[in-house]
Parts: sequence; structure tokens; C-alpha cells
Amino acid sequence: MSFLEVRGLEKSFVTARATTRVLAGLDLTIEQGEFVAVVGYSGSGKTTLVSLIGGLLAPDRGASRSTARSSRSRGRSAASSFSSIRSCPG
Repeated sequence: MSFLEVRGLEKSFVTARATTRVLAGLDLTIEQGEFVAVVGYSGSGKTTLVSLIGGLLAPDRGASRSTARSSRSRGRSAASSFSSIRSCPG
């Protein structure tokens, strides 16, 4: 069984001027013990992806499922590094 599965993840942000589609039908599988880094250009959706997986944002479509315990009890098994203090949970 995989550590994390993401299927059909979609997220858009709507402003008065336009709708920006950030993620479109993303599928991702991370196996237990696998080391993963999310890299890309500024504005490519890295923080949005991590925020969706971590439950800080709700997806427009799709879902993620993890075999990990809740984020508050993961200990050393998982970590997130946010690019902005605004992304950090309460």
C-alpha cells in the first residue's frame, strides 16, 4: 500500500479578472520510505499542492489519501516546508 495517493486533483483560484487553473487532474503516488521533493518555477503550484495534501486547502476536484497518522502526530515520518508564513497553519 502506498504512503500517499493523489488522484485527479484540481484547483483553481478565481479573481475579478480571471480564473487561474493551478492544478489540473494531478495523479501522484508516493511509496512508504520514498523521499520526494516538489520543485518548479515560482507560481507553478508547489505550495498549492502541499497545502491541498496537508488539508490547508480544499480541492475543486479529486482527493488525496494517506496511510500516515494525522499531521500533528507524524513525528519524523513527514515534514513540510512552506515558502510563505501565510501558508503555515494557525
